Amino acid sequence: MAKQPTHEELLKAAIWSQLSRVYTSIPCIIVTVHDNLEEQRVDVQPCINLMKDDGTIEERGVILNVPVMFPSSSTSAITFPLNVGDNVACLFSMRAMEVFNESDGKPSTPDNYAKFNQKDAYCIPGLQTRRASVNNPANHRLTHNTKDLVVCHNIGTANEVEIRLKPNGDMIVTSPNKVEVKCKTAVINATTSLAVTSPNTTWNGNIVHNGTLSTTTVIATSVTATNVTGGGKSLSNHVHSNVQSGSSNSGPPV
Repeated sequence: MAKQPTHEELLKAAIWSQLSRVYTSIPCIIVTVHDNLEEQRVDVQPCINLMKDDGTIEERGVILNVPVMFPSSSTSAITFPLNVGDNVACLFSMRAMEVFNESDGKPSTPDNYAKFNQKDAYCIPGLQTRRASVNNPANHRLTHNTKDLVVCHNIGTANEVEIRLKPNGDMIVTSPNKVEVKCKTAVINATTSLAVTSPNTTWNGNIVHNGTLSTTTVIATSVTATNVTGGGKSLSNHVHSNVQSGSSNSGPPV
């Protein structure tokens, strides 16, 4: 005759049975990205399989329409693309989220009594395995330092682009293509120097220059100026010596 389980064993089995239905958090992988993330919804599959008491292994089912949480407020946000195959951390609400998800974000009443349910997940991007770590310099095309604060995109590709803030206060913007700034007014205040290195530079519009302009060669179709000084001689105010009538040239300016 089989031994009857004790009350303690029955209670423990019941507790473990209920806990197996409680979802708290689990790593997931994105299997679908909806509408280019315009509504911040993805489908995910938990990455840790279900291991049963009899030794069998079962993959967990896909969780549909999971909200994505980006660092944001009602007026500001940091957003970025998510791709099928990306890992995320999924958290599960202590109460049903369906009504809240369709609301304006104000306090709302759930339409069922579910708690810690698989359907009530939301996810946070950024969870990486050690092998896929985006902070590993080997996974970058550009030189990467883990001591820097970095905003980067297209990691590991020919189009990798980044803004890098160094511990010494330097800021470096690196792009393989174009860097464009659009604004109403731009001001650069460099207390020591400003250097621009480019084989060609184009300025469209009027230029007002205050201070000394030092250059080796100036090539222009037309130059209009109040006064130009060359070799210590004023173009507007100089006079010529040894002026003679006839076809002879005058002397140099004085």
